[in-house]
Amino acid sequence: MVQLTNDLTALIGFACEATLWGGYAILFIVSIMLLRRRSLKTELSTPVVSAHIALFVACTVHYALEFNHFYTTLAANGVDGYANETTQLVGADIFLSLCDLLGDYILIYRCWVLWGRNYWIVVLPSLCAVAGFACIMQVVHYVVTLDPTSPTPPKPMLPLTLAGYSLPLCTNLMATTLIIARIWWLSRGTVGEGFRSARTISRSAIATIVESGALYLAVQLAYVVLLALEIPVDAIIAVMACQIYGIAPTLILIRVMLGISVESTVEHGAATPMVWATITGGVSTHGESKVAVTMGTGASSGAGSSTKVYHPDSDSVELKPLEEV
Repeated sequence: MVQLTNDLTALIGFACEATLWGGYAILFIVSIMLLRRRSLKTELSTPVVSAHIALFVACTVHYALEFNHFYTTLAANGVDGYANETTQLVGADIFLSLCDLLGDYILIYRCWVLWGRNYWIVVLPSLCAVAGFACIMQVVHYVVTLDPTSPTPPKPMLPLTLAGYSLPLCTNLMATTLIIARIWWLSRGTVGEGFRSARTISRSAIATIVESGALYLAVQLAYVVLLALEIPVDAIIAVMACQIYGIAPTLILIRVMLGISVESTVEHGAATPMVWATITGGVSTHGESKVAVTMGTGASSGAGSSTKVYHPDSDSVELKPLEEV
């Protein structure tokens, strides 16, 4: 039976990441095409689009560093010592945590918008995300200064490494829970006339969040557990996680723009998907603020279509034509 060494797991991890990056690149291209098509009809949510692009760039840089290490190390030394830390791998470790941070902040931004741009709501998730990134940067510093060729962090650094990946896990849990709670609260007891109830729509939106968050959460949890148990296979999960951090929010973005992330309601034959991205510039009618619950684009389904508009003060929801929102 072949024993899984650090070198072998690092090679398997690279192969898995290469496959995932190829899939991620395809999804990203599709999302950009959909974004360009939607931008002709409505203004997009700039922070979400910017984070979406930045996340893909960071994931691509991580893969490029791993690829550079792959062909230079194999050409020079072969398989033996492949997992030993190098300058390229130090950079890849930094970008792995950066991708995790960007993925968390896309989730935090959605949570912030949905809770009426209340900064207090996202203080704790934000602190956890930043603290986790800081912990990993400190671990990288210790590895470079104490044992620059070690394929894994020194054992004394294990608690700090676990904290660096456990804190983003807490961010994911808190932000997802807050988003689900807010959607449920806004839609409670609200029934539309001539179309399906807002509760049905909210349940579908919650399902989308849970489905996408489950992928993100499962990878983070698996890595933390394997890291704590000091099982070498954690090296495979680590590099795969980097691409999954980008794939999960991209899938949400694509599903929203295709109109299959939540059930549509129909009034007079017009599809009216509930979205949960910010509407740029804000919305107001007779001085009363309205919030459109969005999932990342702020886009709607075209001219003459309608969208759900929430009134935070009254916790009510109404169907409004897009041009009136």
